[in-house]
Amino acid sequence: MNYIVILLAMLFSTTICFTQEKMFDALGYESFYNGISVKKNLQNSNLQLIVGMYYEAKRANDDDAEFDLRTALRLRSKLVEFQRVKMEKFVEGGIIIDDTHQQDVSRTDIHISVGLIPEVFITDKFSFEIPLGVGLLLQGESRSGADDNSTQIFTFGSGLNLGVSFHIYFK
Repeated sequence: MNYIVILLAMLFSTTICFTQEKMFDALGYESFYNGISVKKNLQNSNLQLIVGMYYEAKRANDDDAEFDLRTALRLRSKLVEFQRVKMEKFVEGGIIIDDTHQQDVSRTDIHISVGLIPEVFITDKFSFEIPLGVGLLLQGESRSGADDNSTQIFTFGSGLNLGVSFHIYFK
């Protein structure tokens, strides 16, 4: 039931993007959270909301199917801007609820990140970007007695962690 509510909320927010009132200024895909991204321009900054889901069917020797929910809120502000390239600094907070295939194990991770986002505009309405930065991952098992909570510092935006995202603007 909760999954249906989340899906309807995502559908509702997507349709709002295409109305004349334009509650959001851009719609796109964000690779780190594997989700839909919407942006709203504020006076001197941008607010970015990211919502993603992951589903995998039940596998052999597993208790259940897997369904993950990924959300984040990112505050961005312009650092420098050139003709078709914009560099923004950002701070973000995100939550990944990782519901694994095992019924007695699920994990909620909290991500806190800061960094830079170079955004390259291919056309006036289409851009791609690669977030670069450092983050703090507060990782924990919700199962009692798991005793494997951890805190990790990580970097992203290079090597195998290179995540390219894109947006379509409604300006």
